[in-house]
Amino acid sequence: MLKHVVSYENGDRAFVLAGLVCSALMVLAYVVDVTPVQVALSALMLLTTLFRPVWGLAVFILLLPIFGNKPATTQFHWLLVTGASLNLALAIRWLWAEKMSPDNSESVEATLGRPSMLLLLMYTLVSLGSLTSLPWKQLLLEFQSAGGVDFALFPYQLRSFFNTTEATYAYSVLTVLLTFQSVLTAFFVHRDVLRESRHAVIFGGSLLAGLVLTLIVGLLDFYRVVDLGFLRPLDPNINPDGRHLRLQSFWGHSGWLAEYIVLCAPFALILLSLKIGFRVRVLFVAMILWLSGFVLILTYQRGGWVSYPPTLLLIIISVGLVRAAEVRRSAPLTSAKRLALRALAVLSIVLLLSIGAAILVTGLGNREGGQFGHSERPGIARYIVRLTEIKETWERTVFIRAGLRLGLLHPFYGGGSEGFYYLYEKEFLKPGGRYVDDPIPLGTLYGTAHNVYAQVFSGKGLWGLLLLLLPVMYLMAAGLRAVVRERDMPARTRLMTLICFSSCGAFLVYGNMQEFFYIQSLQYVFFITLAIFSATLAARLTVSPRHVRAWWCFLVAGFVAHLAWEYVSPGAAGKAWRERPAFGCYEQVEADEMGRPFNWCGQSFRQSFRVADVDGQPTAHLNLHIINPHRPASDLVSIKIEAAGREIARYTVPVNNEYQFNVVIPTDLRGLILNGSVPLKVTSDKLFVPARDIEGSRDFRLLSMMKLVEISE
Repeated sequence: MLKHVVSYENGDRAFVLAGLVCSALMVLAYVVDVTPVQVALSALMLLTTLFRPVWGLAVFILLLPIFGNKPATTQFHWLLVTGASLNLALAIRWLWAEKMSPDNSESVEATLGRPSMLLLLMYTLVSLGSLTSLPWKQLLLEFQSAGGVDFALFPYQLRSFFNTTEATYAYSVLTVLLTFQSVLTAFFVHRDVLRESRHAVIFGGSLLAGLVLTLIVGLLDFYRVVDLGFLRPLDPNINPDGRHLRLQSFWGHSGWLAEYIVLCAPFALILLSLKIGFRVRVLFVAMILWLSGFVLILTYQRGGWVSYPPTLLLIIISVGLVRAAEVRRSAPLTSAKRLALRALAVLSIVLLLSIGAAILVTGLGNREGGQFGHSERPGIARYIVRLTEIKETWERTVFIRAGLRLGLLHPFYGGGSEGFYYLYEKEFLKPGGRYVDDPIPLGTLYGTAHNVYAQVFSGKGLWGLLLLLLPVMYLMAAGLRAVVRERDMPARTRLMTLICFSSCGAFLVYGNMQEFFYIQSLQYVFFITLAIFSATLAARLTVSPRHVRAWWCFLVAGFVAHLAWEYVSPGAAGKAWRERPAFGCYEQVEADEMGRPFNWCGQSFRQSFRVADVDGQPTAHLNLHIINPHRPASDLVSIKIEAAGREIARYTVPVNNEYQFNVVIPTDLRGLILNGSVPLKVTSDKLFVPARDIEGSRDFRLLSMMKLVEISE
């Protein structure tokens, strides 16, 4: 037994050390992007956490909805620096305490030895393992294009990396880091609740406070009492032309707000822990549930409308179970039938009140020429039409089918963490894709699979999906068993168990209609909830060493099978390594001062160039604009051009000028010419960073050349 304790203790230490390094690198990235808000957030986390960890964690949990936006947005960057500062301070404090008192009992309680936390660690490892499916040759070439190994450029490279979006392979690498950061925070939440069980109520209260703040400020913004435009723009897809048709609150999209509400609504039950009359407590809970339902209607999100009633039912049943325990009645389920009937009645009342409020407000708005004087918002008729669209399940099932087919191409560890976007483009849309001749049209909104199960299966395979669901189902089963069987369960333990059970149930239901982990704030909420759940039930969660060994064998066997599948047969990743991929240029087409389209490229890139016959010689025409704004025009830059790894031309020219290089293709390399184009690698010996070299720029890309887009492209 001691052997396992020591092993898990070492595992905790290694996990925290890895977290320390990752968090420090994330903070380092923002040294070159210092803003007053980021400094304030980082200082807040460092000071509160180093003084008292529970304060830092509670404040961070409260602030999560304010950061609720997609990757590469300002809110996302605020969350990265805030979360990294929190984890950095927690890791330093934990490692220092362990060094100062290595025999302290706090150090002996190995967090990763807990079954559910061990499963979350394994899920994180599968996420990391899924990266072996990526075309690493292309990723390494992209890194070379961004300056390669250069310590002076490293912070800028990191900062540019954190602007990665789901359209690129590097996004999978970023999502693994984000998952690790979320699980690391959950790790510290788990340890804190184990030491002080009352801290579970504090963290739950922070989630509730964040929810209430989100609801109230969201309504004020929707009715233009306040304006959140300084924080996030309205999503143009759902609120076109600046018209506030769907309530977003702090969030970048009303759908992400709806997910947050449904996940956090069970934490309204925290109010049952107040030392006041039971009816008053229930009234407070009911008010929050009603307000949540009302805001959910205004989000115009069918997924929220479908998921909220079953979540609400779990919450109401939980209220009955808490009351039954308080008055010390017989076993909680002896009056299950009566409890269920009461729960359904209360559920109906809350939903009717929420719907009634929506009808009243929208009806009033219609009579006055718009809700509270703003005619751009939809009347109640549009909500009714939206409600009837719930039956149109094909809008989501096509994403599930696509995710399933993509997952079957990488069945063990997946095709790359959260990689649905680029996997769909590669296999369904681009030439040579496996399903180009048997497509599943998804329109333009395929950034995610819109289904957490399809998203995880396509990116992390069957192993990732199982290791995500196992801790959820394990904790829910253990929690239900404890509530049913233990009549003398402490009130706080019962309450937190019911809250977390309801939130996990909400995740399982809503996961059928939307992806959660695309938004880092939601990922934090999910893993923190699991950590609270696990720590609350810690004394009741046991697993034998034999089962733990079986889990590790399952993990390793899956990874071995995954490597064989990806690099041997069918060997898609191995084939990608042997290819000469295009790299180094951003897909986004921009316009120069003359209105001509171009792509920005890094210090080196490989792209196809048109070939024309010039004096009987096949000649490639390279239209490039060599840029380096912080260097004088007299400064020279060397341009090397290669084909199939062989140098075929070299030029030395002044910077900040446009050139057309006419490169004759050697006789023995003319077999590279296909369909009138030839792939060439272009390398410069200079690059620049707009954010560093151009005053006022917020562009952290590492650039060197502008490649003009040819008409045929």
